[in-house]
Amino acid sequence: MSEWVKVRFLIPVVGATFSYRPGMVVLMTEEEAERWCDGRRAELLEDSDSDFEEEEEEKKPARRGRGRRRR
Repeated sequence: MSEWVKVRFLIPVVGATFSYRPGMVVLMTEEEAERWCDGRRAELLEDSDSDFEEEEEEKKPARRGRGRRRR
């Protein structure tokens, strides 16, 4: 049985059934982590390196459009 490990993504990655943002921490099997953790796309984390709650990005205020709306 495979062990579960934490992986932090370094670049955005999108597939048909998944989407990862930079800085996002994901649990995956060791086999999956070996494919992703090449130092360019993602990095393997030790258990003490990160908690899921700490990885949330700062919320930025929504941008307002410029000018008038067309009708």
